[in-house]
Amino acid sequence: MKKTLLLSIAASAVLFAGGEIVPPSEPCPIAEPCVEASKSALNWYGQTVLYYQTSELGDAATNNELFDGDQSAANLGLKLGVTGANLAGSGLGFGLEVIALGSAGLEKDGDAFVDGTSGVDGGTTLNGHGTPDGKINDFVDDTMQKTSGGINGGELTQAYLTYAIANTTVKVGRMELPKNVSPFAFSESWNVFKNTFEAALVVNAGDVPDTTLVGAWVMRANAIGNLGDWSDMGVNDNGVFMLTAINRSVAGLALTGTMYYAPEMANLEEDAIIFWGDAKFSTKVAGATVNVAAQGGMIDLDLDDPSIAYGVKAGGKYDIPAIGNVALCVAYTGVDLQDVDNAPIKNLATGVKTPLYTQMIANQNAISGATSKMGTADTIMVKGSGTYDIPALGTTTLIAQYSTTEREAGIDGSATISDYNELDVIAKAKIKGAVVLAAYVHQENDDDNDATDNDIVRVWAKWNF
Repeated sequence: MKKTLLLSIAASAVLFAGGEIVPPSEPCPIAEPCVEASKSALNWYGQTVLYYQTSELGDAATNNELFDGDQSAANLGLKLGVTGANLAGSGLGFGLEVIALGSAGLEKDGDAFVDGTSGVDGGTTLNGHGTPDGKINDFVDDTMQKTSGGINGGELTQAYLTYAIANTTVKVGRMELPKNVSPFAFSESWNVFKNTFEAALVVNAGDVPDTTLVGAWVMRANAIGNLGDWSDMGVNDNGVFMLTAINRSVAGLALTGTMYYAPEMANLEEDAIIFWGDAKFSTKVAGATVNVAAQGGMIDLDLDDPSIAYGVKAGGKYDIPAIGNVALCVAYTGVDLQDVDNAPIKNLATGVKTPLYTQMIANQNAISGATSKMGTADTIMVKGSGTYDIPALGTTTLIAQYSTTEREAGIDGSATISDYNELDVIAKAKIKGAVVLAAYVHQENDDDNDATDNDIVRVWAKWNF
């Protein structure tokens, strides 16, 4: 609960933005289009998604391998939405979005069990006679994302009102929050659809030169695995409060500072506080774009010591003849939980992803400190990508990234050290009007005795309309 409240605050700030915060030199502080005072605008949008993931765990049964139904999940999703800005010249705006999620019936393919065994098929426990392979499902046994209606259902994911006057905009209701403004309560994009928040947000862009100021109060958030599962972000209806400032006074330099305040969050008696800062600098060198960045902060639950985290990264984008557009990046992050009751560095609303520079497809538990036995996690990541025009596919981006994390359990006095390594290979292209992604993930957990390997394959296609 403590983590959830803190995340909520961050989410509120992002919520008003509805996406990446627009630099303060631009007139519109939220994602909805700026319009002249005498005009109003409606924007309708939609998206259809097909999503599939399968995995092979190092300690899984012999038959539970990649693409076995018992190790796979799939979704068919549909999203419809509309936004309005400056309705009838009043400064009022709104946003509505609904999603529908299902499995296309793939989870109902269950085979019977080997004699004397039982298992779960599409969320239902089964028993009975079966085929000799011992499989429960031919295709999938579950979905990646649900709603309160179960495997097949719908949810109102966004419903908000906005009001803009001069340089200030207010946004209230159910909305998305971007990570660049709310690093500990943000909408994650890795699943079928993003998670959302219920919050009140105030954004001012321009009254302080080159600066955007965001204040938020966040009450509830839904789960990334079940968009109909809403939970309170605060204790005793206190909610979580967030303040974020983004300054761009120096060309190419963006400075962001965020604070979250959660009353009665720490052991339901003391207040919880998060401080987080981020500095990014980008410039052109010999025709190439070069980027450097640093981040750091803490989660203070009023224990003897707070959780602390920090990171740096450097990279660039280069146009190399005969090779194409190439981007390279190297990053380091360190996390020290310092106390057995402290929180890992994760999205407090979902408990899944992190704001750390070394976040990849599936390494969050290692890099955040969640699997360090309340000790430390030091991570190095390298990443390379290239964009090419491939016949029959069109513009295609190929990505390879690798991270290694050293985890040490220091809280209990032990000297146990274990390593986590992950390799991601990703291809993303636009095919027949759809954005298509295919990814392979290899994980290795290495302790003093042995190494366990896991593999994940994820494929999705998204059609926007």
